[in-house]
Amino acid sequence: MDASYLEVGTEVIIWKPRYPQKERLKGHRGTIVRTLRYCDELGCCISGDTHYYWFPEELILASDEALLRPEERG
Repeated sequence: MDASYLEVGTEVIIWKPRYPQKERLKGHRGTIVRTLRYCDELGCCISGDTHYYWFPEELILASDEALLRPEERG
């Protein structure tokens, strides 16, 4: 997902987690509740997940889910 979509209220789906400990959340749908900058990278926090900070390339817009091939879905 392009970082320009990182706005509070945007619905997203976790698509390609960077780290193995985040893998269990792949396919989780949530809403961006906060954006912030960490180590010069823009990222966000998602509703329903109080443990991780998400980077744009780990997410897709929820509205784009229909564009994924079946094997790419969570």
